[in-house]
Amino acid sequence: MSEQILVIDDSESMRKLIAESLTKEGFSVDVATDGISAIRKIKSTLYDLITLDVEMPGLRGIEVLRIIKKIDEHICVIMVTSIANIQTAINAIRQGAYDYITKPFDTEDMMQSIKRGLEQRRLFLENQRLLKHLQTMNEELEQKVLDRTQKLEESKKQLQVYAHKLEKKHKELEEAYEHLKELDQMKSEFITVASHELRTPLVAIQGYNSILIKEKLGPLTERQRKGLLVSESNINRLSNIVRDILDIARIDEHKLSIRCVPSNIYSLLSEVLEELRPLAEERQQVICLIARNDLPQVWIDNTRIAQVLHNLIMNAIRFTPDQGKITLDARLDESIPEFKDMIIVSVSDTGIGISRKHFGQIFERFFEIQSSEYHSSGTTEFKSGGTGLGLSIVKGIVEEHGGKVWIESDLDEGGSGSTFSFTIPRYAAGQTEEGPSTENRDE
Repeated sequence: MSEQILVIDDSESMRKLIAESLTKEGFSVDVATDGISAIRKIKSTLYDLITLDVEMPGLRGIEVLRIIKKIDEHICVIMVTSIANIQTAINAIRQGAYDYITKPFDTEDMMQSIKRGLEQRRLFLENQRLLKHLQTMNEELEQKVLDRTQKLEESKKQLQVYAHKLEKKHKELEEAYEHLKELDQMKSEFITVASHELRTPLVAIQGYNSILIKEKLGPLTERQRKGLLVSESNINRLSNIVRDILDIARIDEHKLSIRCVPSNIYSLLSEVLEELRPLAEERQQVICLIARNDLPQVWIDNTRIAQVLHNLIMNAIRFTPDQGKITLDARLDESIPEFKDMIIVSVSDTGIGISRKHFGQIFERFFEIQSSEYHSSGTTEFKSGGTGLGLSIVKGIVEEHGGKVWIESDLDEGGSGSTFSFTIPRYAAGQTEEGPSTENRDE
């Protein structure tokens, strides 16, 4: 029996394109023109995969997704979106969608995404079947032991038979798990390749946009200049998203490029602070550095640690109300044995704070404490959201330096504000000036 797929899209041409492509591949396809009719179908029919348009009249795609996940949280949902709504698609992944594809899309790429989603669905169903089978076998085994207490020798033989079956099923589960890991690796590789492919046209667009702004192709009206500046801002934003995705992929594969040199942490903190001070001042926030300027040198990749500081400070700006305060510090604490060869760097704010229950999740990718619906779409507005990758990248970079990162907040005790701290190694005389690069390293 072929897998059942539901295509939800208010565009007749898009429904027809997707449905015909899936039918050619041998899948059983059903269609719905809006969220309401789609939900009725889902309640009465078991689907293996759903393609869901992000923007539809009536119920939006993200609302339909929430209802689908309440009906069956294990249905594989792939969002269909335009480049303009890519942030909504990312939010959908946070809420349980498997993947997203952007319009206009290559049919082959769409089919690859759908086939990966169906493979994940098959593995889930197979694991459920195996687990149920194991549970049944365990129940049968217990009953047989009770029924055959008087026949101990026979029972022992029967137990051996079932133990062998359990071992076989366990091996099957292990193989299924290994296959899932391979699929995850394939997904990481796909993200890396896709990100690299995005960078090439982005550079070209950025270059031509810059040429236009500089009026090298002719004079501009004020309205045209404003439009190009908006375009430049969004190009830079998209470029940063691609960079973050690439960094996460490299961290996962232990291929993040790190080149350590002896460095002055006070100078680096000052440089990053001055770079971001205008953004804080736009929000009437006070940002200051209280570290001593005579701290020992550190052994770091200046560009990567600057990236860590940039992410933490931007996070503080976003989640600190107007007229709040952000403080940067760096210090020694040799009273803690594990920190005796480290410098502790902290970014503190007087913002909304973080509950202790989220401390273990805050550095996970795409994790957001509050619903993304309540975030504004800007860069530095209060509670504005990003890709959800910044703190994951912070953790990866710090750990590549041999340090650790953590958070402190008194929110649960009635306080406010948060402090993000991380450690970096002190420079020891005799260390190689250039330092080893971890790029293309396999561990």
